[in-house]
Amino acid sequence: MRFCVRDSARLLARSRSSSSARGAIYLAVILGFTLSTLSFWPGFMEADGFDQYAQAIGLKSLNDWHPVILALLWKLVISIHDGPQLMLLLQMTLYWSGFLYLALQILRRTDRDVLAIGAVVVPYFPFLLNFAGVLWKDTQLALAFFWASLLISFARPLLVNAGLSLSLVFYGLAVRHNGVAAVPPLLFMWSCKFAGVVGLQHRFAPPLISVCGAVVLMLLNFALAELVGAKTTHPLHSQMLNEIAYIECRSAASFDVVRSYYGDALEGVNELNKRDRVCGETTTLALTDDTNYIFEKRLLKEPNNDDSTVYPSWLKTVGSNPLAYLRYRIIVYRTFLRTFGYLDPYNSFYDGRDPNPYPDEVSSEPANPLGLTDLLSHYMDFASERLDPFFRPIFWLSALLITACVAIGRRNLAATWVCFSGISYLAAYFFALPAPDFRYAYWAIFAQVLSTFLLLSNSAALSEQPPNRGVNGEPALQLPKR
Repeated sequence: MRFCVRDSARLLARSRSSSSARGAIYLAVILGFTLSTLSFWPGFMEADGFDQYAQAIGLKSLNDWHPVILALLWKLVISIHDGPQLMLLLQMTLYWSGFLYLALQILRRTDRDVLAIGAVVVPYFPFLLNFAGVLWKDTQLALAFFWASLLISFARPLLVNAGLSLSLVFYGLAVRHNGVAAVPPLLFMWSCKFAGVVGLQHRFAPPLISVCGAVVLMLLNFALAELVGAKTTHPLHSQMLNEIAYIECRSAASFDVVRSYYGDALEGVNELNKRDRVCGETTTLALTDDTNYIFEKRLLKEPNNDDSTVYPSWLKTVGSNPLAYLRYRIIVYRTFLRTFGYLDPYNSFYDGRDPNPYPDEVSSEPANPLGLTDLLSHYMDFASERLDPFFRPIFWLSALLITACVAIGRRNLAATWVCFSGISYLAAYFFALPAPDFRYAYWAIFAQVLSTFLLLSNSAALSEQPPNRGVNGEPALQLPKR
């Protein structure tokens, strides 16, 4: 009888503590959503965002320089309300509701109040909040993959959850060209969770789905661009010409390819000095800044969309000098990672004050209600100065590699493949990187944060449940034993 009373008292105390934790979680999310939405109001836009907005309202023709799916989403949003406000609300809702869902799942599975509350404190951190209200494809890719990973990790194995998570994976891939690099690990995790639901129970289903699924989703993305009649562009031509210039500068090549692209700034300069200036700038910009600035400096002309000579020239130049190509890619990639030899992080925050080329069509000037936008800017400036390592992609790549090793050791399926998704996404920038912007690491940061909580919550759940079982008898997310 005495033990029953003790157990009842303990359960009552646990229930009260859980209710208090749940209240704190909802309060933190409501407060965060309100303050961050006001701080970013009406939605921060920059060059990429303005370009796709212009496509959505018909000022520019649809093209595939940026994937068309975001322009199509803009069309839908603008049909409801003309302006960036609804897109901001959509992003902030996905952002805060994602961490709310994570916190409630942790609380339900582990009864660890501090861990659950921590899941709604993290979105206040500057390296996550900095881009949450910027209306561009990088943020939407990260939010789509974040929610897909949450559903795969925690949702019940039902057909509706399988379809919704797969749709989010497709959107993340479709909204940014290189999103495909992050997809195979997510599809592997998806197939482990939902293969039985869709009737694909086979030992080789996960690897086949992860590879073939990524290819199919990528083809669907190209088909979408064709379906809506998007104009074909070649975003990689400029990068290829940069690489050709670097290789020709460091080899006995004739320099004929680069010579045919001399820009206005080199008019009247003798041939030797032209080559010296191009070669000097190619290396300098790769080491320090946006590699496309060599075109803005008018040393080279950007290849046009109809130029059919760039790709064959690139293949020939790279094929004959592969080591020089690798050296250049390493230089550019190190610049992006901001290894600790570099003084400062690069573009760790956008303040929403980029020049607006369409002021009559869209008002994007930050509203700064109650001075919250200025407060946000000060918060980000302070954080990037005092928390410097967190604004360098090298930190997140290293953290993901370490966390992946821990997750493999603990046979945690979800954490392992979320880490691999973040790692492969960052690794893909070795081959295609337009500029060393910190925003390109955004999904990797989400992947690191989520995988950490998956590890911690699973460890807590296993300490309270029988081996290899989750809460309420649900299977724990573990790697199969060999």
